[in-house]
Amino acid sequence: MWLSNSSCEEVVVSAWGSGGEVGVEGDILGKIEKCGKDLEQWEKNIFGNVRVQLHCLKKDLTKEERAAMVSGNNFKVRQIKKEIEVLQDREALMWAQRSRILWANQGDKNTKYFRSCASKRYRKNSVEGIRDEGGVWRTRQEDIGKVMVNYYKTLFTSTNGRVSTNILDCVPTVIDEETNESPCREFEASEVATALQQMAPLKVPGPDGMPPLF
Repeated sequence: MWLSNSSCEEVVVSAWGSGGEVGVEGDILGKIEKCGKDLEQWEKNIFGNVRVQLHCLKKDLTKEERAAMVSGNNFKVRQIKKEIEVLQDREALMWAQRSRILWANQGDKNTKYFRSCASKRYRKNSVEGIRDEGGVWRTRQEDIGKVMVNYYKTLFTSTNGRVSTNILDCVPTVIDEETNESPCREFEASEVATALQQMAPLKVPGPDGMPPLF
C-alpha cells in the first residue's frame, strides 16, 4: 500500500544513504533500523491513517454537498469524491495484504471479506500461552519466545559430539569432494537475488522487521 505513494521511496533512499558505508554487518543493521523508524514516522505524519482520513473526508463531503445545494457550485464536492476514491483503493489494498490472500487482485475492493480473513488469521495464529520444560504455564510474550527458542535449541543441539570411527566406516560415501565443498564456498550476489525473487514480497518479515519486498 505504501508503494502507491511516490514519497515512500524517497524516505527509504534518504535513510539508507545516511550513515557509514555498507559492508559491515553493524552498518547494514543500523541502516535497516533507521529505515524502519523513518518509515514509521512518515506513515504517521504524511501517509496517514486511511480509515481516519476517510472518516474526515466523508464528513467534509456531507457539509460541501449541503453548501453546493445552496450555491450551485459542486467543484469541492467532486474534488472530495476523488480523494475518497483514492483512499478507498488504499484501504482495499491494505486489507488484501493483511488477509494474505495471494490470489486476490488489487482491483477487488471487498474490504469486509479481507478484514474478516485477516482477523481470522490473527486469532488462529495467536499464542496466548505455552508450558515450559518444567510444566509452568507462561503467558508473557517474552517468556513464550524464550520457551520456543530453548525448545528448538535443545532439539537441534547434539548431546554427544563424539562418533565412533567404526560407525562412520559402515556409511557408504555417495557425495564426492567437489559436491561436499559446494555449500562451503562464498555465495554470489546473483544467488542472493534469485533467492529474494523466489520469496513472496509481503510475507512475514524477518527479525529486522522488514518484509522481503524491502
